[in-house]
Amino acid sequence: MSQEHELHPHEEGHYDYPPRKAYFTVGEMVLLAQSSHEPSRQHLDEWIFQLWREFKLGDEVPIVYPGYSENELLLFKVTPPISDEVPAPDSEAEPVYISFVHLAIPSLLPVEEEDEAALRAKDVKLIKLLMQFPKPEVPIPIGETDIAFRRALPNWCLAASGHSITDPGPGALPQPVDSVVITGKPEGDKHDTSVPDGAIQSVKVSRGINASIQSVQEVNVVIFDTAPPERLANACARIPLSNNPLLHRMKDREAAGKFTIKYALGAGRPSIDLPPNLEQTVKEYKGYAHNGQYNMSDHGLFIAGVIAGYVEPDSTQPANNISIYLVETQNHYGVGTITSLAQGIQALLDEKVVPSDRMDYPLVINCSLCVNFVNLEALITCYEDWENCTEVQLATLASADPHEKEEIESLLIPLLSLQQHFAPHGVRIIAASGNDSANRATPRETRFPAAFNFVVGVGATDKAGTGRMDYSNKGDVPPHKGLMTFGGKGHWVGGLYKTDTCGDGMLGLYIGEFPDEFKLFKGEPSIHGTPSSNGWAWWAGTSFATAVISGVCARAAASLVDITERFQDDYIEELRNTAMTVTRYQELMIRIPQLT
Repeated sequence: MSQEHELHPHEEGHYDYPPRKAYFTVGEMVLLAQSSHEPSRQHLDEWIFQLWREFKLGDEVPIVYPGYSENELLLFKVTPPISDEVPAPDSEAEPVYISFVHLAIPSLLPVEEEDEAALRAKDVKLIKLLMQFPKPEVPIPIGETDIAFRRALPNWCLAASGHSITDPGPGALPQPVDSVVITGKPEGDKHDTSVPDGAIQSVKVSRGINASIQSVQEVNVVIFDTAPPERLANACARIPLSNNPLLHRMKDREAAGKFTIKYALGAGRPSIDLPPNLEQTVKEYKGYAHNGQYNMSDHGLFIAGVIAGYVEPDSTQPANNISIYLVETQNHYGVGTITSLAQGIQALLDEKVVPSDRMDYPLVINCSLCVNFVNLEALITCYEDWENCTEVQLATLASADPHEKEEIESLLIPLLSLQQHFAPHGVRIIAASGNDSANRATPRETRFPAAFNFVVGVGATDKAGTGRMDYSNKGDVPPHKGLMTFGGKGHWVGGLYKTDTCGDGMLGLYIGEFPDEFKLFKGEPSIHGTPSSNGWAWWAGTSFATAVISGVCARAAASLVDITERFQDDYIEELRNTAMTVTRYQELMIRIPQLT
Protein backbone atom coordinates (compact mmCIF):
# COMPACT_ATOMS: atom_id res chain seq x y z
CA MET A 1 0.00 0.00 0.00
CA SER A 2 1.14 3.51 -0.65
CA GLN A 3 1.83 5.91 2.22
CA GLU A 4 -0.31 8.99 2.75
CA HIS A 5 0.48 12.34 1.25
CA GLU A 6 1.29 14.48 4.31
CA LEU A 7 -0.93 17.50 4.92
CA HIS A 8 1.04 20.18 6.74
CA PRO A 9 -0.61 22.13 9.57
CA HIS A 10 -1.93 25.55 8.73
CA GLU A 11 0.33 28.35 9.92
CA GLU A 12 -2.23 31.15 9.74
CA GLY A 13 -4.11 32.14 12.87
CA HIS A 14 -4.72 30.52 16.23
CA TYR A 15 -7.59 30.15 18.64
CA ASP A 16 -7.58 33.30 20.72
CA TYR A 17 -9.65 31.78 23.51
CA PRO A 18 -8.72 31.72 27.19
CA PRO A 19 -7.38 28.42 28.58
CA ARG A 20 -9.99 25.90 29.63
CA LYS A 21 -11.00 26.63 33.21
CA ALA A 22 -12.47 23.30 34.23
CA TYR A 23 -12.49 19.68 33.19
CA PHE A 24 -15.37 18.53 35.39
CA THR A 25 -18.57 20.00 36.79
CA VAL A 26 -18.02 22.29 39.76
CA GLY A 27 -18.74 20.77 43.17
CA GLU A 28 -19.77 17.33 41.88
CA MET A 29 -18.29 13.86 42.14
CA VAL A 30 -19.04 10.24 41.23
CA LEU A 31 -18.74 7.29 43.60
CA LEU A 32 -18.43 3.81 42.13
CA ALA A 33 -19.76 1.15 44.51
CA GLN A 34 -19.69 -2.61 43.88
CA SER A 35 -22.08 -5.25 45.18
CA SER A 36 -23.18 -8.78 44.36
CA HIS A 37 -26.85 -7.76 44.18
CA GLU A 38 -28.92 -4.75 43.19
CA PRO A 39 -28.83 -2.30 46.13
CA SER A 40 -31.76 -0.07 47.02
CA ARG A 41 -31.48 3.70 47.19
CA GLN A 42 -31.91 3.54 50.96
CA HIS A 43 -29.01 1.09 51.32
CA LEU A 44 -26.83 3.29 49.12
CA ASP A 45 -27.67 6.39 51.18
CA GLU A 46 -26.73 4.54 54.39
CA TRP A 47 -23.56 3.24 52.76
CA ILE A 48 -22.45 6.73 51.70
CA PHE A 49 -22.90 7.99 55.27
CA GLN A 50 -20.78 5.08 56.57
CA LEU A 51 -18.20 5.68 53.84
CA TRP A 52 -17.82 9.32 54.86
CA ARG A 53 -17.25 8.34 58.47
CA GLU A 54 -14.92 5.41 57.57
CA PHE A 55 -12.56 7.62 55.59
CA LYS A 56 -12.92 10.61 57.99
CA LEU A 57 -13.93 12.98 55.21
CA GLY A 58 -15.47 15.66 57.39
CA ASP A 59 -18.89 16.64 58.66
CA GLU A 60 -20.38 17.74 55.35
CA VAL A 61 -21.93 14.59 53.90
CA PRO A 62 -22.72 15.10 50.20
CA ILE A 63 -26.12 15.35 48.57
CA VAL A 64 -27.14 12.33 46.53
CA TYR A 65 -28.66 13.38 43.23
CA PRO A 66 -31.72 11.21 42.43
CA GLY A 67 -30.27 9.88 39.19
CA TYR A 68 -31.85 12.18 36.65
CA SER A 69 -35.33 10.80 37.15
CA GLU A 70 -37.14 10.32 40.40
CA ASN A 71 -36.01 7.22 42.34
CA GLU A 72 -33.84 6.00 39.48
CA LEU A 73 -30.43 4.44 40.16
CA LEU A 74 -27.57 4.27 37.70
CA LEU A 75 -26.64 0.62 38.05
CA PHE A 76 -24.47 -1.37 35.65
CA LYS A 77 -24.21 -5.14 35.58
CA VAL A 78 -20.72 -6.29 34.55
CA THR A 79 -19.16 -9.73 34.43
CA PRO A 80 -15.46 -9.68 35.48
CA PRO A 81 -12.78 -9.03 34.53
CA ILE A 82 -13.57 -5.32 34.54
CA SER A 83 -10.87 -4.34 32.13
CA ASP A 84 -10.31 -2.44 28.93
CA GLU A 85 -7.80 -5.11 27.93
CA VAL A 86 -10.25 -8.02 28.20
CA PRO A 87 -13.75 -6.99 27.13
CA ALA A 88 -15.03 -10.57 26.93
CA PRO A 89 -16.48 -11.68 30.29
CA ASP A 90 -15.22 -14.71 32.20
CA SER A 91 -17.90 -17.36 31.70
CA GLU A 92 -17.27 -18.78 35.19
CA ALA A 93 -17.35 -15.46 37.03
CA GLU A 94 -20.46 -14.18 38.75
CA PRO A 95 -21.67 -10.78 37.56
CA VAL A 96 -21.31 -7.79 39.86
CA TYR A 97 -23.35 -4.61 40.09
CA ILE A 98 -21.61 -1.25 39.92
CA SER A 99 -23.61 1.64 41.33
CA PHE A 100 -22.77 4.93 39.66
CA VAL A 101 -23.59 7.46 42.39
CA HIS A 102 -23.72 11.11 41.37
CA LEU A 103 -23.02 13.38 44.35
CA ALA A 104 -22.71 17.07 45.11
CA ILE A 105 -20.84 18.79 47.93
CA PRO A 106 -23.18 21.65 48.95
CA SER A 107 -20.45 24.14 49.92
CA LEU A 108 -18.57 23.55 46.65
CA LEU A 109 -21.46 24.03 44.25
CA PRO A 110 -21.29 27.21 42.13
CA VAL A 111 -23.35 30.17 43.27
CA GLU A 112 -24.73 33.21 41.47
CA GLU A 113 -22.16 35.64 40.04
CA GLU A 114 -19.16 33.66 41.27
CA ASP A 115 -16.05 34.51 39.26
CA GLU A 116 -13.71 31.97 37.70
CA ALA A 117 -11.08 32.38 40.41
CA ALA A 118 -13.64 31.32 43.01
CA LEU A 119 -14.68 28.36 40.85
CA ARG A 120 -11.05 27.25 40.44
CA ALA A 121 -10.65 27.43 44.23
CA LYS A 122 -13.68 25.16 44.63
CA ASP A 123 -12.23 22.77 42.06
CA VAL A 124 -9.02 22.58 44.11
CA LYS A 125 -10.99 21.79 47.28
CA LEU A 126 -12.92 19.07 45.44
CA ILE A 127 -9.74 17.49 44.09
CA LYS A 128 -8.16 17.50 47.56
CA LEU A 129 -11.30 15.84 48.94
CA LEU A 130 -11.13 13.15 46.23
CA MET A 131 -7.48 12.54 47.07
CA GLN A 132 -8.48 11.54 50.61
CA PHE A 133 -10.18 8.46 49.19
CA PRO A 134 -8.03 5.34 48.76
CA LYS A 135 -7.31 3.87 45.33
CA PRO A 136 -7.73 0.19 46.09
CA GLU A 137 -6.61 -2.70 43.92
CA VAL A 138 -9.79 -4.53 44.98
CA PRO A 139 -13.04 -3.00 46.27
CA ILE A 140 -13.11 -2.18 50.00
CA PRO A 141 -16.15 -3.43 52.00
CA ILE A 142 -17.71 -0.69 54.13
CA GLY A 143 -19.37 -1.53 57.46
CA GLU A 144 -21.77 -4.45 57.59
CA THR A 145 -23.11 -3.89 54.09
CA ASP A 146 -22.50 -5.95 50.96
CA ILE A 147 -21.52 -2.75 49.16
CA ALA A 148 -17.81 -2.16 48.55
CA PHE A 149 -16.01 1.04 47.57
CA ARG A 150 -14.30 1.09 44.16
CA ARG A 151 -13.48 4.68 43.28
CA ALA A 152 -14.21 8.37 43.91
CA LEU A 153 -13.89 10.58 40.84
CA PRO A 154 -14.82 13.98 39.48
CA ASN A 155 -17.91 14.22 37.29
CA TRP A 156 -15.76 14.61 34.18
CA CYS A 157 -17.02 16.74 31.32
CA LEU A 158 -17.30 15.33 27.84
CA ALA A 159 -17.87 17.21 24.64
CA ALA A 160 -18.67 16.91 20.99
CA SER A 161 -15.56 15.37 19.45
CA GLY A 162 -12.50 17.51 19.97
CA HIS A 163 -12.55 17.95 23.77
CA SER A 164 -9.20 19.71 24.01
CA ILE A 165 -7.65 22.16 26.42
CA THR A 166 -9.04 25.23 24.65
CA ASP A 167 -11.80 24.12 22.30
CA PRO A 168 -14.38 21.45 23.12
CA GLY A 169 -15.99 21.44 19.70
CA PRO A 170 -15.84 19.96 16.23
CA GLY A 171 -12.79 20.33 14.01
CA ALA A 172 -14.05 23.48 12.29
CA LEU A 173 -16.94 25.95 12.54
CA PRO A 174 -20.06 25.04 10.53
CA GLN A 175 -20.72 27.17 7.46
CA PRO A 176 -23.96 27.90 5.59
CA VAL A 177 -24.53 26.45 2.14
CA ASP A 178 -25.44 29.22 -0.29
CA SER A 179 -26.97 26.91 -2.88
CA VAL A 180 -27.50 23.19 -3.18
CA VAL A 181 -27.62 21.36 -6.49
CA ILE A 182 -29.91 18.32 -6.30
CA THR A 183 -28.84 15.60 -8.70
CA GLY A 184 -30.76 12.63 -10.02
CA LYS A 185 -34.16 14.05 -9.08
CA PRO A 186 -36.95 11.75 -10.28
CA GLU A 187 -39.46 13.95 -12.07
CA GLY A 188 -42.84 14.13 -10.36
CA ASP A 189 -41.74 12.21 -7.24
CA LYS A 190 -43.12 14.22 -4.29
CA HIS A 191 -41.12 12.02 -1.91
CA ASP A 192 -37.92 12.57 -3.84
CA THR A 193 -34.96 11.72 -1.62
CA SER A 194 -32.15 12.35 -4.04
CA VAL A 195 -28.93 13.67 -2.57
CA PRO A 196 -27.19 16.97 -3.29
CA ASP A 197 -23.69 17.57 -4.55
CA GLY A 198 -21.26 16.89 -1.73
CA ALA A 199 -23.37 14.32 0.16
CA ILE A 200 -21.85 11.06 1.38
CA GLN A 201 -22.49 8.07 -0.88
CA SER A 202 -21.96 4.33 -0.67
CA VAL A 203 -18.43 2.99 -0.51
CA LYS A 204 -17.48 0.32 -3.04
CA VAL A 205 -14.86 -1.52 -1.05
CA SER A 206 -15.92 -4.75 0.59
CA ARG A 207 -18.80 -7.18 0.75
CA GLY A 208 -20.04 -5.79 4.06
CA ILE A 209 -20.03 -2.29 2.67
CA ASN A 210 -20.99 -3.04 -0.93
CA ALA A 211 -23.83 -5.36 -0.01
CA SER A 212 -27.45 -4.65 -0.81
CA ILE A 213 -29.01 -2.18 1.59
CA GLN A 214 -32.28 -4.09 1.55
CA SER A 215 -30.90 -7.12 3.36
CA VAL A 216 -32.98 -9.11 5.81
CA GLN A 217 -31.06 -8.37 9.03
CA GLU A 218 -32.60 -5.70 11.27
CA VAL A 219 -30.06 -3.27 12.80
CA ASN A 220 -30.25 -0.54 15.46
CA VAL A 221 -27.99 2.53 15.45
CA VAL A 222 -27.87 4.61 18.66
CA ILE A 223 -26.21 8.04 18.71
CA PHE A 224 -25.27 9.68 22.04
CA ASP A 225 -25.04 13.40 21.27
CA THR A 226 -26.89 16.72 21.13
CA ALA A 227 -30.48 17.02 19.91
CA PRO A 228 -32.06 19.84 17.87
CA PRO A 229 -34.56 21.97 19.83
CA GLU A 230 -36.71 22.39 16.71
CA ARG A 231 -38.87 19.45 15.69
CA LEU A 232 -38.23 18.01 12.25
CA ALA A 233 -41.87 18.52 11.22
CA ASN A 234 -41.58 22.23 12.01
CA ALA A 235 -38.30 22.51 10.11
CA CYS A 236 -39.82 20.74 7.10
CA ALA A 237 -42.75 23.18 7.18
CA ARG A 238 -40.42 26.12 6.56
CA ILE A 239 -37.81 24.36 4.37
CA PRO A 240 -39.24 23.10 1.04
CA LEU A 241 -38.69 19.51 -0.06
CA SER A 242 -36.95 20.80 -3.17
CA ASN A 243 -34.35 22.51 -0.98
CA ASN A 244 -33.65 19.61 1.37
CA PRO A 245 -34.92 16.13 0.48
CA LEU A 246 -32.77 14.51 3.18
CA LEU A 247 -34.47 16.53 5.92
CA HIS A 248 -37.89 15.47 4.62
CA ARG A 249 -36.72 11.87 4.40
CA MET A 250 -35.63 12.04 8.06
CA LYS A 251 -39.10 13.39 8.95
CA ASP A 252 -40.67 10.48 7.06
CA ARG A 253 -38.31 8.10 8.89
CA GLU A 254 -39.42 9.63 12.19
CA ALA A 255 -43.09 9.18 11.28
CA ALA A 256 -42.41 5.52 10.42
CA GLY A 257 -40.52 4.87 13.68
CA LYS A 258 -37.19 4.48 11.87
CA PHE A 259 -35.67 7.64 13.35
CA THR A 260 -36.33 8.60 16.96
CA ILE A 261 -35.02 11.52 19.03
CA LYS A 262 -34.95 10.94 22.78
CA TYR A 263 -34.92 14.43 24.21
CA ALA A 264 -33.62 15.61 27.57
CA LEU A 265 -36.01 16.93 30.16
CA GLY A 266 -37.12 20.42 29.21
CA ALA A 267 -36.39 19.98 25.50
CA GLY A 268 -39.47 18.07 24.47
CA ARG A 269 -40.88 14.87 25.81
CA PRO A 270 -39.07 13.95 29.06
CA SER A 271 -37.19 10.78 28.19
CA ILE A 272 -33.54 11.43 29.01
CA ASP A 273 -32.62 14.04 31.64
CA LEU A 274 -29.45 16.11 31.62
CA PRO A 275 -27.70 16.80 34.95
CA PRO A 276 -29.34 19.46 37.12
CA ASN A 277 -26.62 22.06 36.47
CA LEU A 278 -26.03 21.18 32.81
CA GLU A 279 -28.73 23.42 31.42
CA GLN A 280 -29.05 24.74 27.91
CA THR A 281 -28.02 28.33 28.66
CA VAL A 282 -24.66 30.06 28.78
CA LYS A 283 -25.36 31.27 32.32
CA GLU A 284 -25.38 27.79 33.83
CA TYR A 285 -22.78 26.70 31.31
CA LYS A 286 -20.19 29.09 32.78
CA GLY A 287 -17.69 27.47 35.07
CA TYR A 288 -16.79 24.25 33.37
CA ALA A 289 -15.77 25.37 29.88
CA HIS A 290 -14.42 28.48 28.22
CA ASN A 291 -16.74 31.29 27.22
CA GLY A 292 -16.03 31.19 23.47
CA GLN A 293 -18.61 28.53 22.72
CA TYR A 294 -21.43 28.38 20.21
CA ASN A 295 -24.74 26.60 19.95
CA MET A 296 -24.12 23.28 18.20
CA SER A 297 -27.42 21.61 18.99
CA ASP A 298 -27.55 20.27 15.41
CA HIS A 299 -24.36 18.24 15.92
CA GLY A 300 -26.33 15.06 16.65
CA LEU A 301 -28.81 15.67 13.81
CA PHE A 302 -25.95 16.24 11.37
CA ILE A 303 -24.49 12.86 12.42
CA ALA A 304 -27.86 11.12 12.13
CA GLY A 305 -28.25 12.57 8.64
CA VAL A 306 -24.81 11.35 7.58
CA ILE A 307 -25.61 7.82 8.79
CA ALA A 308 -29.05 7.84 7.18
CA GLY A 309 -27.66 9.27 3.95
CA TYR A 310 -25.01 6.57 3.87
CA VAL A 311 -27.22 3.56 4.57
CA GLU A 312 -30.07 4.97 2.48
CA PRO A 313 -28.73 7.01 -0.46
CA ASP A 314 -32.18 7.68 -1.98
CA SER A 315 -35.85 6.75 -1.85
CA THR A 316 -35.32 3.76 -4.14
CA GLN A 317 -33.33 2.02 -1.34
CA PRO A 318 -35.22 2.87 1.87
CA ALA A 319 -33.20 0.71 4.31
CA ASN A 320 -36.28 0.04 6.40
CA ASN A 321 -34.37 -2.56 8.37
CA ILE A 322 -32.03 0.05 9.92
CA SER A 323 -33.48 2.14 12.75
CA ILE A 324 -31.64 5.22 14.09
CA TYR A 325 -32.04 6.60 17.63
CA LEU A 326 -30.59 9.97 18.69
CA VAL A 327 -30.24 10.22 22.48
CA GLU A 328 -29.60 13.67 23.94
CA THR A 329 -26.72 13.34 26.41
CA GLN A 330 -25.13 16.77 25.79
CA ASN A 331 -26.41 20.31 26.00
CA HIS A 332 -26.82 22.71 23.08
CA TYR A 333 -23.16 23.67 23.36
CA GLY A 334 -22.06 20.08 22.87
CA VAL A 335 -21.04 19.53 26.50
CA GLY A 336 -22.19 16.72 28.77
CA THR A 337 -20.72 14.79 31.66
CA ILE A 338 -19.70 11.24 32.39
CA THR A 339 -22.94 11.00 34.35
CA SER A 340 -25.17 12.27 31.54
CA LEU A 341 -23.62 9.69 29.20
CA ALA A 342 -24.03 6.96 31.83
CA GLN A 343 -27.69 7.93 32.18
CA GLY A 344 -28.16 7.63 28.41
CA ILE A 345 -26.50 4.20 28.45
CA GLN A 346 -28.68 3.15 31.40
CA ALA A 347 -31.79 4.21 29.47
CA LEU A 348 -30.68 2.08 26.53
CA LEU A 349 -30.07 -0.94 28.78
CA ASP A 350 -33.48 -0.41 30.42
CA GLU A 351 -35.26 -0.51 27.03
CA LYS A 352 -36.19 3.20 27.17
CA VAL A 353 -34.46 4.00 23.88
CA VAL A 354 -34.80 0.97 21.60
CA PRO A 355 -38.18 -0.78 21.88
CA SER A 356 -38.12 -4.11 23.68
CA ASP A 357 -39.08 -6.01 20.54
CA ARG A 358 -35.92 -4.71 18.78
CA MET A 359 -33.40 -5.28 21.59
CA ASP A 360 -32.19 -8.58 20.13
CA TYR A 361 -30.96 -7.01 16.87
CA PRO A 362 -27.34 -6.00 16.17
CA LEU A 363 -26.47 -2.62 17.64
CA VAL A 364 -24.10 0.12 16.44
CA ILE A 365 -23.25 2.86 18.95
CA ASN A 366 -22.00 6.22 17.63
CA CYS A 367 -20.02 8.26 20.19
CA SER A 368 -18.88 11.43 18.44
CA LEU A 369 -17.64 12.77 21.76
CA CYS A 370 -14.43 12.85 23.78
CA VAL A 371 -13.39 12.99 27.43
CA ASN A 372 -10.16 14.68 28.43
CA PHE A 373 -8.91 12.91 31.56
CA VAL A 374 -6.18 14.94 33.24
CA ASN A 375 -3.71 14.51 36.08
CA LEU A 376 -5.47 15.99 39.11
CA GLU A 377 -2.30 16.73 41.09
CA ALA A 378 -0.88 18.67 38.15
CA LEU A 379 -4.19 20.50 37.78
CA ILE A 380 -4.01 21.64 41.41
CA THR A 381 -0.52 23.01 40.76
CA CYS A 382 -1.82 25.01 37.81
CA TYR A 383 -4.95 26.26 39.55
CA GLU A 384 -3.15 27.35 42.73
CA ASP A 385 -0.64 29.38 40.68
CA TRP A 386 -2.99 30.41 37.87
CA GLU A 387 -1.26 33.69 37.04
CA ASN A 388 1.90 31.82 36.10
CA CYS A 389 0.23 28.76 34.54
CA THR A 390 0.82 28.58 30.79
CA GLU A 391 -1.13 26.83 28.07
CA VAL A 392 1.90 24.58 27.60
CA GLN A 393 1.55 23.41 31.20
CA LEU A 394 -2.18 22.87 30.74
CA ALA A 395 -1.52 20.88 27.57
CA THR A 396 0.75 18.46 29.45
CA LEU A 397 -1.80 17.51 32.12
CA ALA A 398 -2.87 14.30 30.38
CA SER A 399 -1.11 11.13 31.47
CA ALA A 400 1.36 9.56 29.04
CA ASP A 401 -0.43 6.25 29.47
CA PRO A 402 -4.11 6.95 30.23
CA HIS A 403 -4.91 3.22 30.33
CA GLU A 404 -3.22 3.08 33.75
CA LYS A 405 -5.34 5.89 35.21
CA GLU A 406 -8.13 4.95 37.60
CA GLU A 407 -10.13 7.91 36.31
CA ILE A 408 -11.20 5.98 33.21
CA GLU A 409 -13.37 3.61 35.26
CA SER A 410 -16.29 6.05 35.31
CA LEU A 411 -16.36 5.88 31.51
CA LEU A 412 -15.19 2.27 31.15
CA ILE A 413 -17.84 0.59 33.31
CA PRO A 414 -21.01 1.94 31.58
CA LEU A 415 -19.58 1.21 28.12
CA LEU A 416 -18.33 -2.22 29.17
CA SER A 417 -21.74 -3.08 30.60
CA LEU A 418 -23.33 -2.03 27.31
CA GLN A 419 -20.79 -4.04 25.29
CA GLN A 420 -21.35 -7.20 27.34
CA HIS A 421 -25.14 -6.86 27.39
CA PHE A 422 -25.51 -6.65 23.61
CA ALA A 423 -22.55 -8.88 22.61
CA PRO A 424 -24.70 -12.01 22.04
CA HIS A 425 -26.70 -10.15 19.38
CA GLY A 426 -23.80 -8.20 17.85
CA VAL A 427 -22.57 -4.80 19.03
CA ARG A 428 -19.90 -2.34 18.00
CA ILE A 429 -19.07 1.01 19.59
CA ILE A 430 -17.61 3.59 17.19
CA ALA A 431 -16.02 6.76 18.63
CA ALA A 432 -14.27 9.90 17.40
CA SER A 433 -10.54 10.18 18.01
CA GLY A 434 -10.67 13.96 18.64
CA ASN A 435 -9.89 17.19 16.84
CA ASP A 436 -7.03 18.76 18.81
CA SER A 437 -4.09 18.23 16.44
CA ALA A 438 -4.25 21.39 14.31
CA ASN A 439 -0.97 23.31 14.10
CA ARG A 440 1.05 20.33 15.35
CA ALA A 441 3.84 18.55 13.51
CA THR A 442 2.49 15.18 14.69
CA PRO A 443 -1.10 14.27 15.61
CA ARG A 444 -2.14 13.89 19.25
CA GLU A 445 -2.99 10.55 20.77
CA THR A 446 -6.57 9.28 20.56
CA ARG A 447 -9.04 10.56 23.13
CA PHE A 448 -11.34 8.36 25.19
CA PRO A 449 -13.67 6.55 24.62
CA ALA A 450 -12.11 5.90 21.20
CA ALA A 451 -8.90 4.80 22.94
CA PHE A 452 -10.59 1.82 24.63
CA ASN A 453 -9.59 -1.52 23.10
CA PHE A 454 -13.18 -2.63 22.49
CA VAL A 455 -14.11 0.65 20.78
CA VAL A 456 -13.32 1.42 17.13
CA GLY A 457 -11.56 4.79 16.94
CA VAL A 458 -12.03 7.00 13.88
CA GLY A 459 -9.92 9.87 12.55
CA ALA A 460 -10.53 12.18 9.61
CA THR A 461 -8.98 12.38 6.15
CA ASP A 462 -9.34 14.71 3.21
CA LYS A 463 -12.00 14.15 0.56
CA ALA A 464 -9.67 12.14 -1.68
CA GLY A 465 -8.73 9.80 1.16
CA THR A 466 -5.02 10.49 0.65
CA GLY A 467 -4.08 12.44 3.78
CA ARG A 468 -5.01 13.10 7.40
CA MET A 469 -6.85 16.31 8.12
CA ASP A 470 -4.64 18.57 10.21
CA TYR A 471 -7.14 18.74 13.10
CA SER A 472 -7.49 14.94 13.40
CA ASN A 473 -5.90 12.96 16.21
CA LYS A 474 -4.53 9.47 15.63
CA GLY A 475 -7.32 7.04 14.84
CA ASP A 476 -6.98 4.60 17.74
CA VAL A 477 -4.67 2.97 20.30
CA PRO A 478 -2.53 1.53 18.84
CA PRO A 479 -2.97 3.62 15.68
CA HIS A 480 -3.05 0.70 13.23
CA LYS A 481 -6.33 -0.48 14.80
CA GLY A 482 -8.00 2.77 13.86
CA LEU A 483 -9.91 3.79 10.79
CA MET A 484 -9.56 7.05 8.88
CA THR A 485 -12.19 8.40 6.53
CA PHE A 486 -13.54 11.65 5.15
CA GLY A 487 -14.55 14.09 7.87
CA GLY A 488 -14.52 17.44 6.07
CA LYS A 489 -11.80 20.02 5.56
CA GLY A 490 -11.16 23.13 7.61
CA HIS A 491 -8.86 26.12 7.18
CA TRP A 492 -7.94 29.34 8.93
CA VAL A 493 -9.87 32.42 7.85
CA GLY A 494 -9.55 35.66 9.79
CA GLY A 495 -8.32 33.98 12.97
CA LEU A 496 -11.09 31.35 13.04
CA TYR A 497 -10.89 27.75 11.88
CA LYS A 498 -13.78 27.32 9.45
CA THR A 499 -15.11 24.48 7.35
CA ASP A 500 -14.32 24.61 3.64
CA THR A 501 -17.29 25.73 1.53
CA CYS A 502 -15.93 24.85 -1.89
CA GLY A 503 -16.83 21.17 -1.84
CA ASP A 504 -14.22 19.83 0.58
CA GLY A 505 -16.32 20.21 3.72
CA MET A 506 -18.82 17.55 4.73
CA LEU A 507 -22.39 18.40 3.77
CA GLY A 508 -25.16 17.56 6.20
CA LEU A 509 -28.36 18.57 7.98
CA TYR A 510 -28.37 21.83 9.93
CA ILE A 511 -31.69 23.45 10.87
CA GLY A 512 -30.57 25.83 13.63
CA GLU A 513 -28.58 29.06 13.68
CA PHE A 514 -24.99 29.38 12.52
CA PRO A 515 -22.58 30.85 15.10
CA ASP A 516 -21.87 34.56 15.32
CA GLU A 517 -18.24 34.44 14.22
CA PHE A 518 -17.56 38.03 15.29
CA LYS A 519 -18.39 37.14 18.89
CA LEU A 520 -16.35 33.96 18.71
CA PHE A 521 -13.38 35.94 17.40
CA LYS A 522 -13.63 38.15 20.50
CA GLY A 523 -13.80 35.07 22.75
CA GLU A 524 -17.45 35.58 23.62
CA PRO A 525 -20.21 32.94 23.54
CA SER A 526 -22.39 32.87 20.44
CA ILE A 527 -25.98 32.49 21.65
CA HIS A 528 -27.75 33.51 18.45
CA GLY A 529 -26.60 33.72 14.85
CA THR A 530 -27.83 33.48 11.29
CA PRO A 531 -30.66 30.94 10.79
CA SER A 532 -30.18 28.18 8.25
CA SER A 533 -32.31 28.91 5.19
CA ASN A 534 -32.15 25.49 3.52
CA GLY A 535 -31.31 23.01 6.29
CA TRP A 536 -27.78 22.33 4.98
CA ALA A 537 -24.33 23.10 6.36
CA TRP A 538 -20.71 22.42 5.61
CA TRP A 539 -19.02 21.00 8.71
CA ALA A 540 -15.78 19.22 9.55
CA GLY A 541 -14.49 16.98 12.34
CA THR A 542 -13.73 13.44 13.42
CA SER A 543 -17.33 13.41 14.71
CA PHE A 544 -18.59 13.19 11.17
CA ALA A 545 -15.97 10.70 10.00
CA THR A 546 -17.22 8.57 12.91
CA ALA A 547 -20.76 8.82 11.55
CA VAL A 548 -19.55 7.48 8.19
CA ILE A 549 -17.91 4.46 9.86
CA SER A 550 -21.07 3.88 11.90
CA GLY A 551 -22.91 3.69 8.60
CA VAL A 552 -20.28 1.26 7.30
CA CYS A 553 -20.74 -0.88 10.42
CA ALA A 554 -24.54 -0.77 10.17
CA ARG A 555 -24.35 -1.91 6.54
CA ALA A 556 -21.98 -4.70 7.57
CA ALA A 557 -24.37 -5.84 10.31
CA ALA A 558 -27.30 -5.72 7.89
CA SER A 559 -25.25 -7.98 5.62
CA LEU A 560 -24.93 -10.57 8.41
CA VAL A 561 -21.34 -9.68 9.38
CA ASP A 562 -20.78 -10.50 13.07
CA ILE A 563 -19.73 -6.99 14.13
CA THR A 564 -18.91 -8.08 17.70
CA GLU A 565 -16.33 -10.66 16.68
CA ARG A 566 -15.19 -9.55 13.25
CA PHE A 567 -15.47 -5.84 12.72
CA GLN A 568 -12.42 -4.75 14.72
CA ASP A 569 -10.04 -7.43 13.44
CA ASP A 570 -10.95 -9.70 10.53
CA TYR A 571 -13.35 -7.25 8.93
CA ILE A 572 -10.92 -4.33 9.12
CA GLU A 573 -8.22 -6.60 7.73
CA GLU A 574 -10.56 -7.41 4.86
CA LEU A 575 -10.96 -3.69 4.24
CA ARG A 576 -7.21 -3.21 4.50
CA ASN A 577 -6.59 -5.78 1.78
CA THR A 578 -8.81 -3.84 -0.63
CA ALA A 579 -7.76 -0.31 0.31
CA MET A 580 -5.03 1.66 -1.43
CA THR A 581 -3.72 3.93 1.30
CA VAL A 582 -2.58 3.83 4.91
CA THR A 583 -1.16 6.61 7.06
CA ARG A 584 2.39 6.70 8.35
CA TYR A 585 0.94 5.19 11.56
CA GLN A 586 -0.63 2.34 9.55
CA GLU A 587 -4.19 3.55 10.07
CA LEU A 588 -6.47 2.35 7.31
CA MET A 589 -7.92 5.06 5.08
CA ILE A 590 -11.34 4.22 3.67
CA ARG A 591 -12.23 6.38 0.70
CA ILE A 592 -15.77 7.68 0.89
CA PRO A 593 -16.79 9.19 -2.45
CA GLN A 594 -19.13 12.15 -2.66
CA LEU A 595 -21.18 13.35 -5.57
CA THR A 596 -19.26 15.93 -7.57
